[in-house]
Amino acid sequence: MLPPFSGAATSQSTISHVQIDSGDVFATQTLNVDDTAGPTSAVGTATGNGVTAAVVTGSLNVQLGQTMSGATRAQTTLNVGTYAGGLTTMVTAATANTAEVDSLGGGGLTGAVTQVANGASVSAENDFTASAALPTDPTVGVANVTASAQAIANSVSIGVIGGSTNMSVSQSSTTSVDGESGSAPPVGGATVQHTSGTASFSSIAVNNNVTATGTSGANQTLNVTQTATGDHTIAGQFLNVGSGQTVQGEAAASANNISASNESGDLNVTSNQSNATYTQADSVVTAYEFGSAQSTASGVGNSLMAANYGPSTELSSNQSNNAEVDSSASFTGGNTNGGSYDAATSATAVGNAVTAFSCSDCGGVINVGSTQTNTNTISATATTELTGSTRSISSTATAVGNNATFYVSQPTR
Repeated sequence: MLPPFSGAATSQSTISHVQIDSGDVFATQTLNVDDTAGPTSAVGTATGNGVTAAVVTGSLNVQLGQTMSGATRAQTTLNVGTYAGGLTTMVTAATANTAEVDSLGGGGLTGAVTQVANGASVSAENDFTASAALPTDPTVGVANVTASAQAIANSVSIGVIGGSTNMSVSQSSTTSVDGESGSAPPVGGATVQHTSGTASFSSIAVNNNVTATGTSGANQTLNVTQTATGDHTIAGQFLNVGSGQTVQGEAAASANNISASNESGDLNVTSNQSNATYTQADSVVTAYEFGSAQSTASGVGNSLMAANYGPSTELSSNQSNNAEVDSSASFTGGNTNGGSYDAATSATAVGNAVTAFSCSDCGGVINVGSTQTNTNTISATATTELTGSTRSISSTATAVGNNATFYVSQPTR
C-alpha cells in the first residue's frame, strides 16, 4: 500500500480495465544449498491477472474485470545438503485473479470489481529437505526454517484512509485450489533432520477472498457476492523433524472469506456467500525430539468478519454451505530414550462463521440481519501419538455447522 497523502482531495480519477487470461501460468524453481552461514531465501510467485489502482489525491472510481481460464501454479523446491544458517525462508504463492484498489489521501473510493476463475486449478507447493545426519556439532542442519504456501483463486484488497468507500465485488470460482508445504507421504515430504531454532510450515488455500480496511475516520459501504463451485479447496502441510527446538505446522482452507475492518467511521457490509466445493485442511507433524511442537488445521466453508473500531456496524449477510468441510490435525513424536516437552494438536471445522462488532467507547451500535444455512457434513479430527515422557499435551477438535458472534464492546487490537 502506498503512503498516505496529507493534501486535500480535489479531483476524481476514473479507471476502467479488463483482463482475460486463457493460458497457463507456471512459476517453478529448485534451489540446492550445501553450506551457507547467512540467510537463504526462495520465493516463487505465479499470477494469472493482477491489477493495482490507487490515488493519493482526489477520489477514485474503478471498474475492473478479471477472468482466468488457464491453470495457475507455483512450485518451489529447496534442498539443504549440510547446513543453512540464519533464517531459511520459502514463500510460494499462486493467484488466479488479484486486484488492489486504494484511496489514500482522504478522497472517496467507488466502483465495482468482478472476478471469474474457471481454470483447471490453482496450486502452490513447497518442497523442503534438510536431511543431513544428526549433528555432532552446531554446523549441520538448519538454524531456522519458515515455509509458506498460499493458493487463491480470486482476491480483492480495498483500502481507504480518511475518506469513504462504496464498492461492490463479485467473485465466482469453479476451479480447484491447492496449497501445500511438503509433498504428501510416503514420497517426498518436508524433512528437517535437525534445527536448533524453529521449523515452521504453513499452507493456505482460498477460493474467494475480500479484505477491506478503513482508517483515520473512514466510512465504508461494501456489497460482496462470493460463489465457489469447484471440486475442492485443500490446504495440506506435512512436516517431519528429527530434532527441533520449536516445531510448528499449520493448514488453513476457506472456500469464501470476507474480512472488513474500519476505524472511527461507519461500516456497512452486505454479503452473499455460497459454497459448494469440498473444503479440507490437513496438518501432519512428526518430531522425534522437540522442545515444543504444534499441529493446527482450520477449515471453513464461508467466513465473514465486520470489525469496526467505530460507532456503527451495519451487516446484512447470507451464508450457504452445501459441501463437506473437513479438518484434520495430527502430531506424532517422542523419544523412548529421553523426554520431550510440550505438544499441542488442534483441528477446527466450520460450515458458516460470521462475526460483527462495534466500539462501545464510541457510542457504538450494531444492526444485523443474518442467515446461515449448512446442508453437509462438518468434521474435525485431532490425533496425538507420543512416545516417551512429555511435559504437557493439549488436543482439541471443534466442529460447528453455523457460528455467529455479534457484540458491542471496548476496542482492542
